[in-house]
Amino acid sequence: MRRGKASVRERYRSSLRRGLLARLEASPAYGFAGLLHAAFLVGLSFWTLAVHLRERPESVEVRLVRSREFLTPTAPRDRSAVALDSLFDAIRPDRNTLRERDSAEPFHEARGDALGSLDALGTIRALGVGGGRFGGGGRGGAVERAGGASSASDGALNGGLDWLVRHRNQQGVWTEVRPDHREGRVRGPSDVARTALALLCFVSAGHGPEREDSPYRKIVLRAQRWLVRRVGSKGRFRTAGGERTRWQHCYEQALGTLALAECLARKRSDSLERAVERAVGFIQRTRTRGLGWRYRPGETDTSVTSWMTLALKSAAHAGVSVERDCFRGVRNWLDLVSASNGTTGYMRRGQGTRAMTATGLFLRIMLGEEPTTPMNRAAVRIVEQTRINRSYVLRNGEASAPINNLYEIYYAALALYQVGGSPWLAFNPRIRDGLVAAQTRGEGCERGSWLGGGHTPGLLLGTTFATLTLETYYRYMPVHQGVGEEPDDDGGEEEAVPSAAVAALARAEELAAALAPGSSKGALLAAEEAADRALTALRGERAPWSLEGRARELLIAHAWRGGELRLVRRRVDDYLSAMPHGAPPSPLVERLRRLLGGREALALAGHAAAPEASEDDRRAALERVRRERSALATARADFAPGDPGRRACERLLEALAEAEDRLAFALDPDAAVAQGLERLAERPAQGPLAPEELRLLVGLLRRAVGRLNAAAKERSQTALAEGLQDLERYDARRAEARCTPEQAARLGPLREGALLALGAARLALGNAPAALEAVADWRARFPQSARAAQGARLERAALASLVVAGRADAAQRRRLGELLRAWLASAPAAPAEELLAYGKLLERAEEREVAAAFYEQALSAKPDPGVQGEARLALARLARLRGDLDAAREHLAAAPEDPRGESVELVLERCALFRADGAPEDALREYLSLLRSLRREDPAQAKLWWRVAEEAGHTFREAKDYEGGRRFLESVRLQDRSFGGDPERRRRFVALMRELDLLR
Repeated sequence: MRRGKASVRERYRSSLRRGLLARLEASPAYGFAGLLHAAFLVGLSFWTLAVHLRERPESVEVRLVRSREFLTPTAPRDRSAVALDSLFDAIRPDRNTLRERDSAEPFHEARGDALGSLDALGTIRALGVGGGRFGGGGRGGAVERAGGASSASDGALNGGLDWLVRHRNQQGVWTEVRPDHREGRVRGPSDVARTALALLCFVSAGHGPEREDSPYRKIVLRAQRWLVRRVGSKGRFRTAGGERTRWQHCYEQALGTLALAECLARKRSDSLERAVERAVGFIQRTRTRGLGWRYRPGETDTSVTSWMTLALKSAAHAGVSVERDCFRGVRNWLDLVSASNGTTGYMRRGQGTRAMTATGLFLRIMLGEEPTTPMNRAAVRIVEQTRINRSYVLRNGEASAPINNLYEIYYAALALYQVGGSPWLAFNPRIRDGLVAAQTRGEGCERGSWLGGGHTPGLLLGTTFATLTLETYYRYMPVHQGVGEEPDDDGGEEEAVPSAAVAALARAEELAAALAPGSSKGALLAAEEAADRALTALRGERAPWSLEGRARELLIAHAWRGGELRLVRRRVDDYLSAMPHGAPPSPLVERLRRLLGGREALALAGHAAAPEASEDDRRAALERVRRERSALATARADFAPGDPGRRACERLLEALAEAEDRLAFALDPDAAVAQGLERLAERPAQGPLAPEELRLLVGLLRRAVGRLNAAAKERSQTALAEGLQDLERYDARRAEARCTPEQAARLGPLREGALLALGAARLALGNAPAALEAVADWRARFPQSARAAQGARLERAALASLVVAGRADAAQRRRLGELLRAWLASAPAAPAEELLAYGKLLERAEEREVAAAFYEQALSAKPDPGVQGEARLALARLARLRGDLDAAREHLAAAPEDPRGESVELVLERCALFRADGAPEDALREYLSLLRSLRREDPAQAKLWWRVAEEAGHTFREAKDYEGGRRFLESVRLQDRSFGGDPERRRRFVALMRELDLLR
């Protein structure tokens, strides 16, 4: 039976297949067409559905409906505490104890080895008088020879540019390239200094913004626009990512200005020109007067100064106004740190490294000196010894050989290219071909790069410095042809000198003899010009040293009469450099050497007294000061009694004695003061102050200020007691009654600073009344003080402390109002939050009129909606308290709306306004609605809930709904019989319930 059924089904299926095949064979086109169209329509439907869902999404709105929304603060902010913090910050003394931290960053110098002196080779388009000429701003002008580029160096240069293109970050500019990076995936915050260096590589190679056909045009313009955006309104380059130290800001400022000035010189635009002008203005404002630049105004070093100078030179060539005093200051600094043996120091003479010597040589030539001066000849001999210095290290598990002296190589190339002649012809092939050989080859990510070491570590700094060095030929045309032959000083007879040179010397000596102490400046200039002509004639005729030395002595004497001490030192150095070996200097030169040695020791002491100086530097400076002081005391007898040199010698001796005491104080203040007190123990405190006693009192006051500052910073009662003891010792010497006006000018500011430091220390230790006593003492002693603003800040902070603590009397509250009103009238625009905090503080001091002025000023600062709402609320409260209900309503209406709901404080103030306007029923409805929105069980809202409940109870009484109020308070009591665990609150509620019972 089963087999029969199976055979029937099989026959049915077979006949069905045959029927379908027959129909398809009868109409094959229709069948296949139908299947194809069906498949197409199914696919099309899926595609259309996907597009529809992607481009036209359905919006779904979800609402959570409540009867009413209120913003309840979870942690109310105490504005008076903010104001108190601001006042304390304002009086915090600047102790100047922070030092520059050691860092492995590439722009940080290590004891004068020009760590961060990054320059973008050839970025100054004109070197100034006597400097190099701009060479066309592009490649193709140098021929393949010993003094120029080669086809290999051009290929290496192109490889460096290609590597820079491939190693930009996500913003299209440059940052530090870490060893573990992957090509095309450089990560990190954009860096001003590195971006400026990379941009200079492209600009120096002829791919500036003016080249519309350059393949790198978009890259260059993007980097230029990014740097322009980093220039702030005051001209300082803003940090793109992370914190920066002072030295990083210095190099970023110089390099950023340099790169933008180079772009401006090639193609002008308004935004670029304004950015360069602002940046140049900031550089000029931060210069140390009469010298150069470093991390703080008042300091100078050769590294930072070189970069700032290059930036200003480039900006001047681009048409931006630059003060000429800046370049004179650089000249003065080079005179201070350069020695006759050709070396240039980092922060003082004698610290010369080859890198700094190359920097000094290039700067002197840039500022107009000939390379043939004795100092520059000596510097060339040092710089031309530069070699590529490599050391093999393990990097990512593989051996590598970074170039450790790329900065030195870069500046040596700049300097020797300008010198020209045989020094450059010997230097260029050695360095050029060595850099080509050191470039990374192959097909990997690092192809085309150079690995830097030393003070320019890593791939990006190594590549930019090497690329800029290979671009030297395309930026400048040398204007000198070497240093020539060394002068022949082997002597000769005076009779062999032509009579013209002898006559010129005789004429110069006659004019010098005719000069009197009161001679005019014109006569002095004429005598100096005659001596200079005589020296030129004598050197041109290879005169013997006996004659040349006399001419040089005349020039030194004229500079001394003119009071140009830096010129005196330079001419003395030239004299000693030109003097034949073994010949003794003249008595005049020997005396001036002693004076100059004393001045150098004094300058060294000034650098050693800086906060960042090391203890070794201070000890070395102290030894030098003592040595020069002893030598100068002996040399004083060589000057005639009326000689200006004797007076200068005596002044210098006094300055060296003071420098000695100051260095001893910096090394060990306790020991220095103790020794001084021992020397003065037997002397009575009467008669004029001797110089030694004056120096001791200065040291005593400085130690007192240091101890009081430490007491304020560390909250130390011990330091406060020690500082007070120093002030008592000072007062015991009765210095103010015994000193001359000149001495008072030195002691007065220190004593004044000690009083203010005493007030700040007492305030920091929580003794505000004693701080106010110190302020009163300061005001009585120094009524015309230049530190009036500092004293007012201290007094404001002390009074604010009393107000916050609730211990200020009426007179003190009025005084705080007067001080803050005066501050508001004279101070620059303050942040709205700070003004709001001061207003809250003044409300606590019951100085409502002054508080209202602060709130109005906060509104005028256009604050954010949150601060604006608080200010409006405070003004409404003050208007209500003084009875001006219309003004209160206006302020409440002007408060900005918050989309999240109303703030509780705004609702409470509106309720208070209803009650003041005689509408307690309206206030009662608001209170009850607010209570329903708050949660008594929430710790963050519990205190606010009880406050609203108490106000509602009082409002029931004002509405004369005694029965309703009694029931409301009873329901509150039943919810929590402890009234939130606050006994004082429980007492108030019980008293109110009894009052309603009586009224009922």
